[in-house]
Amino acid sequence: MFGSIFFIISIIAIICLHITAPKIIQENKLEYDGLCKRYEVAKSEYEDVSKSDVIADITAWNMEVYNTKYWTDNPWTSWFNPKEVADNLEYISLE
Repeated sequence: MFGSIFFIISIIAIICLHITAPKIIQENKLEYDGLCKRYEVAKSEYEDVSKSDVIADITAWNMEVYNTKYWTDNPWTSWFNPKEVADNLEYISLE
C-alpha cells in the first residue's frame, strides 16, 4: 500500500515537473539575463553595485546550473528533472 501511494505521488510529481518545464526555462532565462546585466554594471566601475554581492549571486547561479545538469544526467533522478530545462541553462563566466 505504501509503495503504490509513493508510486502515484512520484508519477504526479514527474508529470507536473515536465508540464511546467517551459515556465521554468523562461524564469531561468530572466534570472540569467539579470545576472549578466548586473555583472556588466559591476565591471564598469559604478559605485552603486557591490561587486562581491554580484559575484556571490553569479556563483550561486553557476552552482544551481551545475546541480540541475548533474541530476538531469543521473539515470536515477533524471525523471524528476526535465532535460529541456537543463539544456537551456548556461553558466556565467567570471572574468
